[in-house]
Amino acid sequence: MPSLNDNGSNQLQHDHAIDYISEHYHVQIAIIRTLYESELNELLLNARIKSFLTILTIRHVKEILYKNNYINPH
Repeated sequence: MPSLNDNGSNQLQHDHAIDYISEHYHVQIAIIRTLYESELNELLLNARIKSFLTILTIRHVKEILYKNNYINPH
């Protein structure tokens, strides 16, 4: 299974996305990192165009946070 370091994407971009989600929604960074890596790996399995993976991964993590009551929908 690929990690953030193996996927050929911009590591710094992923780190910023993880930090943003954690700070914006006040959820522990370890939880966000685990969710983010899992969702990114799922998206990488079938991704043909990888330039939007960060945006899609952020969206998926936010949906998981909503569904698991970590955050309230706006």
